[in-house]
Amino acid sequence: MENSSEKIARLEKIMADTTDRNPHTTEIINAFRPLIIKREQLLDSEILKDKEVFSLDEALFRDGKPLFEQNVIFHEDDPFEQVFLSLIPAFQEGFPKLDEVWKRLEDHVKEKKIRLYDFFGQSSNEDDLMKKWAELADTDPRIIGFALSWVIRIMLRKKSQNWETLIQGFTWDKGYCPICGALPGIAIIKEGTSVRWLHCSECAHEWSFSRVICPGCGNKDQKTMTYFLVEDKELESTFVCEECKRYLITLNKVSDLADIDADIMALGLAHLDMIMQEKGFLPMAEPQWGIFS
Repeated sequence: MENSSEKIARLEKIMADTTDRNPHTTEIINAFRPLIIKREQLLDSEILKDKEVFSLDEALFRDGKPLFEQNVIFHEDDPFEQVFLSLIPAFQEGFPKLDEVWKRLEDHVKEKKIRLYDFFGQSSNEDDLMKKWAELADTDPRIIGFALSWVIRIMLRKKSQNWETLIQGFTWDKGYCPICGALPGIAIIKEGTSVRWLHCSECAHEWSFSRVICPGCGNKDQKTMTYFLVEDKELESTFVCEECKRYLITLNKVSDLADIDADIMALGLAHLDMIMQEKGFLPMAEPQWGIFS
């Protein structure tokens, strides 16, 4: 089993390989590198030690209700602030032009002017809260959303790792995540198989899903679905559904021996997002880099 330093070294290599393969993504990979490293450190830390107990209602699950929707996911004593404050140096390193914003947000969280459970506990309207906190920090609400998305993705990822065994052995034929209910951010088709694996944009869980059905709308009409291929790069493609006008970045013929990280792969294929959005399609899930494009 890998220790934290081994995991980080592996991630560094994946990022280096990604920028070597697609040099035009160097800037975006470098910006997100501190967050990806801190993500791994937090996942291995005592900060995210889970004390709760989840349960699975098999009937509800078979009807399409994800595991997290059957349980109370967040509690007031969850370490929202600790995770957020731990991410501040990574935000500052990756996005230095927003340094003053990060400092203001750090101060407001420490002074409890921003109470993150108010957002994650969903006791108020999320959009209103982001606007309120954006005014407090003198920034764009999208920056607040970006920062909060990293907190929730890390916390959900840890919870998914802890509780995904509950759903093992059960069939799931939905295009949204069986753990948290989010849509996929990227798909992977392994070499020598016809199975498409969807990677959750929120909790990072992976599940198999039909290649002839759109994960976004359930469309089954093959005449309205296709794959957009990049010349000379057969491993990179984009699933496209004309019915819902959505796309899903897809890695083809991925070897079982390949060392991959879906978040890094998605960043390394940002050029496909740009191409598809220029064609008028929307992503299944908003790319992490979206607000900086």
